[in-house]
Amino acid sequence: MVKEFFEGYNQKNIEYYMKEHTDKKCKKIVLIHDMFEDIDLYIDFIEYFFNQGYDVYVPEIRGNGNLREKEYTDFGDGRIEAVLKDIDIFIHKKFVNVRYSDIILVGQGIGALISYYTFIGNKFNTLILSSLFMENLITINANILLSKIEEKANVKNSRLNKYYYSTSKKYLKEGVHGMITADSNFKKKLREDKKYMISASPAYFNDMLRLCRYVKKNFKNIPDGVNILNIYGGEDIYLNSDKIKKYMIGINSNTRNIRIFKNEKGRRNSLLEVNKDVVYGKINEWLKEVTNE
Repeated sequence: MVKEFFEGYNQKNIEYYMKEHTDKKCKKIVLIHDMFEDIDLYIDFIEYFFNQGYDVYVPEIRGNGNLREKEYTDFGDGRIEAVLKDIDIFIHKKFVNVRYSDIILVGQGIGALISYYTFIGNKFNTLILSSLFMENLITINANILLSKIEEKANVKNSRLNKYYYSTSKKYLKEGVHGMITADSNFKKKLREDKKYMISASPAYFNDMLRLCRYVKKNFKNIPDGVNILNIYGGEDIYLNSDKIKKYMIGINSNTRNIRIFKNEKGRRNSLLEVNKDVVYGKINEWLKEVTNE
């Protein structure tokens, strides 16, 4: 496994993990992580799917990991549009001679929104969504307005942090990171390293919600013949599983393969959960089925 850099939008250097087979052609998995995370959290994911015969790539997101420039998460001057361009540049430069059908997009949380946005604008046919963030339009528009007011008032740390990432009574003793995973090692790492601190600017929430609104409005604008696996944790306190199922049913058809997997004891991030090996196994099993490998 190597950590390399690519030149993103506006010549920004962005790091990514890559592990490729040198002796054969393989399908490519590109994972986009959630906010308040970084690429270092997904080493086990990379190793597992490499050993299953895939080339695996995990690009960093502006404002996260080593690209975090402030005490709070913020995409920077280019906003969410720069992040979306970074991902587009990465895919189209890295995989110049690779068919869309050989590229598998995986997204966690906000990364699932970014993956779905990328899926809409291109000709990919395999997408894995973990804890896809969704909100109703009334709440989206109200919180976009609030974030704009906070931006104009030069607020650094948005009130929306508490709305979306407050400490649940259910996991009160575990702190705010208790809602993410039950894995004590991951929780300790997230809690002790400042780069995982859950604190974002009004601009970040404005960007996130605008992206959510776009994806929501264009959710059905995907081609026939696609394969989508939606994963959610049975104990994810911030995910409305009924709404997610409704969205998945809405895009299902005879020409699309839409599957939902409920990780019974999973919280927000099943990819970092105690039983992540089981989750990886389910993903791998599904991939073998839909890619005929």
